[in-house]
Parts: sequence; C-alpha cells; structure tokens
Amino acid sequence: MGNTSVIYTESRKAIGIALENHDRRVREDEVEFIIKRLLKDYDSSYTLTVDKSRHVIEIHVDK
Repeated sequence: MGNTSVIYTESRKAIGIALENHDRRVREDEVEFIIKRLLKDYDSSYTLTVDKSRHVIEIHVDK
C-alpha cells in the first residue's frame, strides 16, 4: 500500500476501514485490494465515503 495507511476496526455490529494518504489521492486499485482482502468473508454491501480531495476513504459494513 506504500504511503497509504489502513485503519481497521470491528465490532459485533459493524466493520470500519479507513484509507488515508497525506501525499496523494487514494487510488481505486488500493480500495479494491482492501475490499477483496479484508471483506472477503462478508457478502453484504458496504458504504464508501470519500472526502473531496480523495486523501481519505472510509468503508463501512454492517454485519
């Protein structure tokens, strides 16, 4: 992931993943990689929240 930080949190009800890069925009392939790797066991849909600059992306999954 290079300079992109990934923060993963999980509770009984939800999963939250944040991707952050201070130097450049987070790339689409990085988002897809994280979804495939960290959410492979969850068939449910997810919510993607992107800031205006695309330096921070949040993925939320209800269990």
